[in-house]
Amino acid sequence: MLGCEDAASDPLTNLVGDRSQAGLLLGVRLADPVAWVGGDGLSVEESVALEAWRDSWTMEPARGAATREGAYVVLSESVVRRTGADSLAAEIARLTGAVTRALVVGGRTLPQELADGLRSSYDALSSAAAARAADDPRSAAEHMLRGADALREISPEDVARALVAEVEERFRRISSGDPYSEQDLERAERLVRGGRQALDARDWVLAIRRAYYARALLEGEG
Repeated sequence: MLGCEDAASDPLTNLVGDRSQAGLLLGVRLADPVAWVGGDGLSVEESVALEAWRDSWTMEPARGAATREGAYVVLSESVVRRTGADSLAAEIARLTGAVTRALVVGGRTLPQELADGLRSSYDALSSAAAARAADDPRSAAEHMLRGADALREISPEDVARALVAEVEERFRRISSGDPYSEQDLERAERLVRGGRQALDARDWVLAIRRAYYARALLEGEG
């Protein structure tokens, strides 16, 4: 049991629910390098980049983003080789339409992190469309992948995975000199472990809530 942190009336219920709805709000399939690049005949470089992209989603957010940045050039070159210009243009248009609808529907009511993620995606997809119009398919594919990943970062599953990975890493870094009481350490450990359990059960909202509470404790706000 995790006590009050799991109570249906806890003060984070609405906040976390709102912050984890981007994927539902969009209601579209995201561009996935595994689908675009995967298959037979991958070079060693392509395989390494694809595996790095996959692994990045299990990392602490900043490290994961940096890992993806390092993979985009190779992945975008693969996309260009393996798909036609029409398919690339259609994917850019499809994602741009979804993001535009989400921004219009959400208006000013979206939580800041969701709004920022949507705008980051929109900017990347706009750059993708401009590159496509300038007959630069490699750059267009790179921006498309970056725009799709900006959406993936705010989907319920990936918000949960990112937050749980973050608090697990923070907990591992605690040293004997840190100013935590024994009670707070026990609570934080229970929440971190519970976040991982919720993640394994694919209960994204519960994983997010537990990770938020754990992070607050580790930041001295519990």
